Amino acid sequence: MKTVDALALGMLLLQGCRGDTGTGPPRVALVEVSPAASTLTALGETRQLSAVPKDAAGNPMSGFTITWTSSRQSVAKVDDSGLVTAVGNGDAEITAAAASVPGRAQVVVRQQIARLLFVVQPSDALAGEAITPAIAAELQDPGGHRVTDAAVPVTLTLSANPGGATLGGTRTVTSSGGVATFNDVWLDKVASGYTLTAAAADLTPANSTAFAVAPGPVQLGFLTQPGTVEGQVPFDPAIQIRAGEDRFGNPVTDAPVTLTLAVNPSGETLHGTTRVTAVNGVATFGSLSLAQPGEGFVLEATSGAATPARSAEFSVRLTLVQVSAGAEYTCGVTVVAFAYCWGANVAGQLGDGTTDQRVIPTPVGGSLTFVRVSASAEDTCGVTTDNAAYCWGANAEGELGNGTLAQRFTPTPVVGGLRFVDVSVGSLHSCGITTDHVAYCWGGNPEGQLGDGTGLRRRLRRFASPSPSPSSLSPGGAVGVPRPTWNRGKPGDLGSRHPRGAPGRVREHGDDRIFGGHD
Repeated sequence: MKTVDALALGMLLLQGCRGDTGTGPPRVALVEVSPAASTLTALGETRQLSAVPKDAAGNPMSGFTITWTSSRQSVAKVDDSGLVTAVGNGDAEITAAAASVPGRAQVVVRQQIARLLFVVQPSDALAGEAITPAIAAELQDPGGHRVTDAAVPVTLTLSANPGGATLGGTRTVTSSGGVATFNDVWLDKVASGYTLTAAAADLTPANSTAFAVAPGPVQLGFLTQPGTVEGQVPFDPAIQIRAGEDRFGNPVTDAPVTLTLAVNPSGETLHGTTRVTAVNGVATFGSLSLAQPGEGFVLEATSGAATPARSAEFSVRLTLVQVSAGAEYTCGVTVVAFAYCWGANVAGQLGDGTTDQRVIPTPVGGSLTFVRVSASAEDTCGVTTDNAAYCWGANAEGELGNGTLAQRFTPTPVVGGLRFVDVSVGSLHSCGITTDHVAYCWGGNPEGQLGDGTGLRRRLRRFASPSPSPSSLSPGGAVGVPRPTWNRGKPGDLGSRHPRGAPGRVREHGDDRIFGGHD
């Protein structure tokens, strides 16, 4: 028993000799961070924190490295010196650690709205049209950063108003994401030097830069309506379009106006000058015409973004003064000397440059004016107002009189420089009377149809005048007129026994008119 007590006493003495008396290196008991709580009101704003390690008795300690961290880097960042920078709205905990002992401070970032300013200024605009790009005003904190969670009503008003305009559209908008966007504001009067003011409660108003307003789209209207018009004749009176003001009464100068066919029952093309510039607010179209007949045509006037204007319905008519019926087609001349043909067109006998059948009268090509036309089986001839003969269609026997056997789809002059007063077409030959009363025939002549005393085809040849001088002819035959002086199998249907490919002079006979058979 005494031995045990002696051993315990020895160990206590040994511990005392080792010096474990509680006076070793001091330990960090806590880290005090100050300020313990901070509120930052602007992004980019900073706050310097300090950290002091302390022992258990609360005595400051030195010689320790402080490590700084942030619980939310998206809200606040802290550097190695304890400088905190606001990054985004929210709460963050800043930790300062010494010898693995932490101390903490709370940081709150709450942006404060300090000012309002335009970030998208108003641009020059058109009266009545929304200003684009959309005007935008931004709410900012004291550091000039957008307050992204701000939902504040912002109102636009006119400050400088040189034109006495009214500001239209949505003028008060609640900001979203810190921005108030005005998508549909507009002004109604033309002037330069307008400015806008953006205002929100408890904030200094913001003023925009100056901008101008130009006239809006022109208002269009028909001052003269088209009535019933003759084919290929310019509209009379000329079509006039009102194009002098926008919808607010602002003058519009030099507006370009275009006319088209909005309703087109014949598939027609509008001829003439279809685009003109308005003078003193009126666009005048003095050369418009339509060639094909029909009812229910409607004109449409356009100018840029303007609302189109339409005319009343109108008709196009043809007043025919001479008509000639062929085998399966018909041709005629109008009161204003334009030739039209319609019906079958396998050989181009309609003269419109195609072989397409036409169910309504179609203008003969070439921009010629005629006094008469003559239709036959598949070829047509006519005399123009300047006494020239033209033919078109089939030409197997030279009946077109152009010196060839080539088919023609539009009017081709009869060769020889002759001046005609009349022309008439048979099935394979043609005849004409010149201004000096000489009769000519050309084309097929197997039965002597050409009246030149031969049976030869003629492409171009002059013949002597009959006596007395002929005044009209009809190689296709006629009813109620003297019989021809030449016929098939007899003294030549054409006054000759040889075919002719071009005009040839007819032998003299006693009749005062010349006729022909159907060959």
